[in-house]
Amino acid sequence: MTLLLRRPHAVPSPEVVPAAASARPGPTTAQILRHGDHGIGVLEDGDGQFIIVRGRCHTLQADFSVEEASRRIRARSAAVTRFRPEQRLAFRQPHTMSQLIPQLELAIADCDARGAFRIDAWFSFVRLQAGNGGSESARNPVGATSQEQEFSDILGTIVGFRNVHVDDDGSNALRLHFVDERRQIGGRIVDFEVLHGHAELAGVTQVPAWD
Repeated sequence: MTLLLRRPHAVPSPEVVPAAASARPGPTTAQILRHGDHGIGVLEDGDGQFIIVRGRCHTLQADFSVEEASRRIRARSAAVTRFRPEQRLAFRQPHTMSQLIPQLELAIADCDARGAFRIDAWFSFVRLQAGNGGSESARNPVGATSQEQEFSDILGTIVGFRNVHVDDDGSNALRLHFVDERRQIGGRIVDFEVLHGHAELAGVTQVPAWD
C-alpha cells in the first residue's frame, strides 16, 4: 500500500526568485483523489483542512461545519492512501482516547511502522479543533472557545495516520480528523470517548512527492 505525501516547498529568497514564481502549486482535490480514498490534509493559503473518507473529500470549516470539497481547490500538504485494512479491532465497551490509541499502536508490531487508521464508532463525545483556527458561530454554546468545541452522543468516523507528518508544523506523529455520519460536523481530533464501534488499520509506504 502506498502513501503519497506533499509538504510545503521552501520559498527561496526574493532576491533570487520572485515570490510569485517561487512556490509550486499544490495538487487539486481531483489529483489527490486519483491517489487514494483515505486521507487528511491542509488547504493552501491557510484556508482550512480536509478529510477523505471512502473516496469522498470534505473540507472542515472554521465553525465545525463540513462541506463537500470542490475538485478544483488545492492542498498545501496532504497524506492519502488506498485504504486496504489489514487488521480490525472491535470495541464493545467504552474506551477513552488515552485507552484506545495505545491499542492501535500495539496492533502494528514494528513501533516505527507507518500506518493508516479508520475508526467507525458511536462516541459519547468528541472534542474538536476547528478546521482553520475557529471562528464565532451560532453553533458554539455559551462559554465555548472559538478554537475547540465538544460534541456529545455522536456517530461518526475518525481518519488518521501514524508516524506520518502531514504538515511541517511540529505536531506529533499521530494526527486524526473526524467527520460525523451526516457529514455536517468535523474537525481535528483533540479528545474522544468511543462507546462502541471498530477500528481498521493498514500499513503504508511513504512516497514524499506527487507524480
